[in-house]
Amino acid sequence: MARLVHSEVGLQSTLDVISVGYGMRGWGPITQLAKLAADIFSSDLTVVPGRQSLPRHFWVRSGMPRSISRERGKNALLIVGVPGQLYALLENPLWLGKYDHVAVWVIDSFWNERIPKVLRGTRRIDWIWVTDSNDVADWQKFFGSRVGVLPWGADTKAITSDYPLCSKNIDLLRIGRQPIAYEDDELTQADASKLGVLFAGRPSFGSNEDESNQNLHSALSESKSVLAFSNIYDTTTYTHPTKEYVTGRWMDSLAHGAAVAGVLPNTETARSLVPPIGRIPLDPRDRGNGLRSVREWVQDWQVETSIEIRKFAIENLDWRHRLSAVDRHFGLHSDRLANEVLELERISENLDIR
Repeated sequence: MARLVHSEVGLQSTLDVISVGYGMRGWGPITQLAKLAADIFSSDLTVVPGRQSLPRHFWVRSGMPRSISRERGKNALLIVGVPGQLYALLENPLWLGKYDHVAVWVIDSFWNERIPKVLRGTRRIDWIWVTDSNDVADWQKFFGSRVGVLPWGADTKAITSDYPLCSKNIDLLRIGRQPIAYEDDELTQADASKLGVLFAGRPSFGSNEDESNQNLHSALSESKSVLAFSNIYDTTTYTHPTKEYVTGRWMDSLAHGAAVAGVLPNTETARSLVPPIGRIPLDPRDRGNGLRSVREWVQDWQVETSIEIRKFAIENLDWRHRLSAVDRHFGLHSDRLANEVLELERISENLDIR
């Protein structure tokens, strides 16, 4: 059953925000994005249970046009982690009929093989945002020209407030999946120590998503660089085998002023999200060569390096810049959002006078 979470600011918005309850670790950034969107737009946030299939008797109704809106002027923003979670939003297709306009933001949009086939040509969804320009063509096969790009981001405003730039005493932090050469933290730490590189293994998981998130950001705040490689270099089975993409750890690292050491995904969107000053190219197959590259970078590191990376993140990666596109799409003219974007500008300017 869908769960309604009321915005703390009020219930006057013309936009409802809808997300999927994931019930597992790893989806924290998307859950936080949905909450942020609802908060900024003073929207109701509805959380629906996740599912990965749709009973056959719903398929016909899912392809039908929406019925006439019962609440004129009401629109919906649906935020989902992966394409298959759209099944949860279509389980009762008639409820979408109360909205004049429905837009969907798919975060892991690279899973084009998992787009529900029932959506091909549907008019129940008016607009789709994907997170990488490389995914547009695949989604256009289902939605035609009704596809745009809203890339990954981070809540840099919260990060700046909760984790101000401090003494960064970790040279290289490991987060998430890695190529075989870097998968064993003990081996990486031993080799890094020989080179005088201060390495830290993956942050510990907490007892819940919030505690794990806090552990992650505490570690990032102390780190000069973060080990991260394009997904094509790891051996896990849960990543896409051919399509490259960035993830939330890249954005959070940059928001903390940490460079990304590894191999950048080979997409135009990825290159636009990670500035040259935030990249440390590493050999994905030779740990020794890679760590020597980190040592050379660390020798030239200054606090100004982290400041410049953080400024880039505040000015380009914050979720509020993405939500500004949502604001324009729906014609919301949110004063709250405009003020928070101005606050981002102030935060960035203050970094210049440290």
